[in-house]
Amino acid sequence: MKKILKSSLILFFTIVIAAVSMGNTTANKEISINEMKSYLIESGIPSLNVEVSTDEQIKTLYYDLYGNYFDCITSTTSLSDDDTISPLGTIPTEDMLLSLTYLYNYKDTEKTQIDYLYVLVAYRWKNIPFFRKTDGIIFYWDSNVFTLKEDTFYCHSTGLTDIFPERPSFKYESTRPTNITLSALAYDVRLGNVTYNGSSYRPTNLYGQANFKLIPTHNPLYHTNYDTDVTSLSVQYRHNRNPFFGSVGFTVSGVTISFDLSELTDSAATSTNVEYSTTKS
Repeated sequence: MKKILKSSLILFFTIVIAAVSMGNTTANKEISINEMKSYLIESGIPSLNVEVSTDEQIKTLYYDLYGNYFDCITSTTSLSDDDTISPLGTIPTEDMLLSLTYLYNYKDTEKTQIDYLYVLVAYRWKNIPFFRKTDGIIFYWDSNVFTLKEDTFYCHSTGLTDIFPERPSFKYESTRPTNITLSALAYDVRLGNVTYNGSSYRPTNLYGQANFKLIPTHNPLYHTNYDTDVTSLSVQYRHNRNPFFGSVGFTVSGVTISFDLSELTDSAATSTNVEYSTTKS
């Protein structure tokens, strides 16, 4: 009996050591950006979000999500039916895509308790606009349900030109929103031209993305299929085609943020619902 017990213990520790070794091998394995992108797409992240992400965004998203429990919800549009959002016109689908994606990140294997929402706001111009100044994006949420997690915001605006083989580009990056309140954040979208050898060229690709985390105001917070409440996330993009002003700009009033510039602008907007409950059953 003692021999059998000793053999079992040896086998057990051998399995544990092998598992730890395999874990270390996986952790130490060099993962390429393309492998990370493939993992994210296979996990349900829309290809638009992956395509317009910087390498650093891909790495951050991959290491935040790999091995964790999450569900992905997305809404893509480029039209707005709200006249208060779009006073002069909407941006047609053939010109630009605007995407709002969020991921339920869970604390438990049953995928019920929400740890945080990972939010991705992406845009891609399919037809390059004639006026390329500074546009703006405003994102809204319910402060009674979620709050922005500190130091998680990052955005970029990127322009590329295919005129040259080396594809010169410009990129504007920021780790802070232009404006922020308890229930909204706003940031600049800088379009511009690509400069190369002292000359300015019209970009052939314009795109960008912001990512950040929203954490529950009430803890614990659950995502369940019963006794579920619903809150809304929404995003508005405003394109500046005013020849006299270089920036859309923002106005903060209490917890609300609105666009400064309304004349000679076009807009796109989309929204999506988040299901939640403050009780598990």
